[in-house]
Amino acid sequence: MKLPLVLTRRTATSRDLRAGCFVCHGVRARWTSANAQALAAQHHDRTGHPTWCDIALSVRYGRAAPDDRQHDIEDAIAASASSGDAPDCAPLPDLDASAAVTAGVSIPVGRPVETRRVRARAARGRKPEALHA
Repeated sequence: MKLPLVLTRRTATSRDLRAGCFVCHGVRARWTSANAQALAAQHHDRTGHPTWCDIALSVRYGRAAPDDRQHDIEDAIAASASSGDAPDCAPLPDLDASAAVTAGVSIPVGRPVETRRVRARAARGRKPEALHA
């Protein structure tokens, strides 16, 4: 069997570069652009500092096949609601309600939480400022 001279396949490539100087920045990345490796090399040449560069390369051939196990959750909920049945999962929380209401507990009442700044002011005999005016 003879292969065609021109192969056509869907290919996606991505690179993630991070580089830095052990002396100036430790293990924190200083350069993250496409030319991070060149910047690390130039920094080493100019200063003599040991530098590093981490490169992550990802190559994907073809298209990811859809997951047949995943079903449309909206259709499942709509079918359950139209039949009058309760859904098979726990209800989602109401994000607009306060956490105390959704948890079914009351908000604690008592002395407010003291910060270090408030305690330091009290130790110096000064009245604490209102933190939120």
